[in-house]
Amino acid sequence: MRDKANYFLTLFLFIGTIQLLAQQTLQFTEDFIDYKKGLALFEKDEFPAAKVHFDRALDLLPKPAGRNSKLIESELNYYTAVCVAKLNYPIAEEKLNHYIQNGLSADHVKSAHFFLGSIYFKQGQYSKVVENFKKADVTLLSRKDRETYQFQYEYSLFVTNNHAEAQKFLKPLLSNQKGNYYHDAVYYIALIDFKNKEYEDAEKGFLKVENVDKYRYQIPFLLSQVYYQQKQYNKVISYAEPKLAFSDQNVEQMSHIVGQSYFELGNYAKAIGYLESFLENKRVTPEEMYQVAFAQYKTGKYKEAIVNLKGIAIGRWRIGSKCLVCARRLLFEIE
Repeated sequence: MRDKANYFLTLFLFIGTIQLLAQQTLQFTEDFIDYKKGLALFEKDEFPAAKVHFDRALDLLPKPAGRNSKLIESELNYYTAVCVAKLNYPIAEEKLNHYIQNGLSADHVKSAHFFLGSIYFKQGQYSKVVENFKKADVTLLSRKDRETYQFQYEYSLFVTNNHAEAQKFLKPLLSNQKGNYYHDAVYYIALIDFKNKEYEDAEKGFLKVENVDKYRYQIPFLLSQVYYQQKQYNKVISYAEPKLAFSDQNVEQMSHIVGQSYFELGNYAKAIGYLESFLENKRVTPEEMYQVAFAQYKTGKYKEAIVNLKGIAIGRWRIGSKCLVCARRLLFEIE
């Protein structure tokens, strides 16, 4: 009788074990199916639907996780983190950081650094962008993400004053004129050329994007500066003066450059209006104040010239240039 009871107990335990294993196998099969469906949708950039399958697969994973299911769990955590990053969910930063700390795939950790860097780019935290992008591997990214990486890395390097490094990442974007970041690359390379005083190259770049909506308001001011730095004063006037009536940005600065160009050409009657207008609205340098006073003197506005020259001569500014000597000499001549 005892043997019979033991037999039924063993049979019961065996059947229970089989049922448990079958249930776990079924769960593993189901979570793998959801994982595969999620990947297929992920590859099509259908991130909301992909996330649904990844979340379901995570829920179906056996607990506690074995070695194989831990690998799948790590993969699912990666793809879920990327999905929420692509969808701009606030939790994306936390999930990517968690994966970087705990992920089992070295390649996916590198890719996670890219997606985390892109989040910081949107937040304007450019030092963190550079920090994360240095740990990313561009060869692991899709073509679209690679272009994003190149531009965001370049821009972040530019903002953090790493101009030489920025150019290195920008130049590959010039090879594809239909690419999403072609015009951005042209603009920022030209801006770097301008900062490096390579004015001819800067001019060529700015002219290429002069009619691009994103940059068309900045270009007139930048080209005016380029021509002024090249001492092409007639070109400044012919290019910039007609645009003053239609420009929405940097109008005061452009007007000042036009006035300075007339001043350099000795046309003080034309210069005076622009220079005085700029003097009313901005804090100016002693040299700029001297230009105003000299133009006033040349156009017979002696009282105004004396006021401005005295402001320089009595040392309102701390300057150690010939401007102070010229101001005092001119003031003595008028008085």
